[in-house]
Amino acid sequence: MIRRPLRSSFSMEDRNRLLEALGRARAGTINCSSAERPSSERYAKCRAVTASIDALAEDLTGDPTFFHTKVKPSDIGSAGS
Repeated sequence: MIRRPLRSSFSMEDRNRLLEALGRARAGTINCSSAERPSSERYAKCRAVTASIDALAEDLTGDPTFFHTKVKPSDIGSAGS
């Protein structure tokens, strides 16, 4: 008799695919919330999903700013060069 593991595996490749999908979903929720009034229910829901995505990304990577744009001060002047 073949025994199956109790839990499925979650490889580094799975993690990377999940982070890629979360990045796309996060961009969508930010786009959606930016089109809404800050007092709307949809805005609040989009912000909640974005916060949850950030929390899961932090859990997976250890980086609370994983999806945040990271611009170094030295990059600002060189963008148009």
